[in-house]
Amino acid sequence: MSKVVILGVGNILLSDEGVGVKVLEKLKEEFLFPENVALIDGGTLGIGLVPYLEDVDRLVIVDAVSGGGHPGEVYKLEGELARTVFNSRVSAHDINLQEVLGVLDFIGKSPRDVVLIGVEPKVLEPGCDLSPEVESGLRLVIDEIIDLLETWGIKPVRRCEICSEGLSG
Repeated sequence: MSKVVILGVGNILLSDEGVGVKVLEKLKEEFLFPENVALIDGGTLGIGLVPYLEDVDRLVIVDAVSGGGHPGEVYKLEGELARTVFNSRVSAHDINLQEVLGVLDFIGKSPRDVVLIGVEPKVLEPGCDLSPEVESGLRLVIDEIIDLLETWGIKPVRRCEICSEGLSG
């Protein structure tokens, strides 16, 4: 059974910069995941993420990404592009995920698959709420993650499905 990590990164005190962590919170609220899937709030840990990502087979990174699109636009980058996009500093915070992935490569414990799902930020100023544009993109990000997991043969269960099954059973 492959080990999968969904990693939400960002600073929740800088508005849209915290979108990765906010997506993780929504995923935890709405779904139950098999034991081989870990949801990790990477916050602003940077190189401290290495121990959490060792020997992971598949890594999904959720982050604010300044790609030049309109606020709330969702990007999906896979493979080598997902591994190297942080060289160009498109990430709105100082976590150097390129370094983290480089360390994992160096020690021979790099994920086989890396996918970055990014959201174009609008506001990167102090504040705990996402801008309306970014907030409106959360459903698309969650759907992208669930679809990706399903292509990998992983079927998260909606919490509301469990409730409705319990009521009918």
